[in-house]
Amino acid sequence: MKKLFFDKVYKDQILSGRKTTTVRKGHRKDFKEGDVVEIICGKESLGLAYIEKIEYKKLKDLTREDAVSDGFSSRRKLKEALKKYYKDINSETDVTIIYFKRIKGSRNV
Repeated sequence: MKKLFFDKVYKDQILSGRKTTTVRKGHRKDFKEGDVVEIICGKESLGLAYIEKIEYKKLKDLTREDAVSDGFSSRRKLKEALKKYYKDINSETDVTIIYFKRIKGSRNV
C-alpha cells in the first residue's frame, strides 16, 4: 500500500479535517486519483485516506484557497513551510497538490 508521509506537526490538522491537501515539490506521479493510501504522521499511522484529486501548478500560482485546504492561513505561510522542506524551491517550481479524504473508521482517536 502506498504511504503519504507528513511531519508530526500536522497530526491535529489532519485528524480534525482542517488539512485536506498536501503540496509537494515537482510533478509527483507516484499518487493517482482513486488511490487509497496510508497516512503516516511522524512515525504514527493515522489510518487510510482516499486520493480525490491531483493538481499541478507553479508555486507562484498557488491560491489562498490552496493554502487554507493545506491547513495554512495564507499563501505566504504555506510558501514559508514549503521552503523549510524544499530549500531550493522558488516561484517557478512545479508543485503537485494532492487532495485527500480520510476514510472514516480507519482510526479512532
